[in-house]
Amino acid sequence: MPPRPEVRAAALGLLQGVTELVPVSSSAHVAAVPWLLGWPRLEPARQKELEVALHAGALLALAPALIRALPDARTLALSLAPPVALGYLFERPIEERLGGP
Repeated sequence: MPPRPEVRAAALGLLQGVTELVPVSSSAHVAAVPWLLGWPRLEPARQKELEVALHAGALLALAPALIRALPDARTLALSLAPPVALGYLFERPIEERLGGP
């Protein structure tokens, strides 16, 4: 029997925190770990919510260091703008080709 959803989310959150700062895909584990462990698939909307929450948590955790490393908040916002725009524009084709294990 798979662990409860909140336990699964916490496990993925811990893994996200570790993989965010090493040269591996910090998103791949969100698809690969549940697949490898045989956890049931989430509904697409719930999966997207989990992914956004994991990445937002990583961003919030890293924000203080990023703000200290960058000259100003405007630079931080400008550095986030390209990936946000590309993710928004190309979400569907990215998800179709790379959304699973």
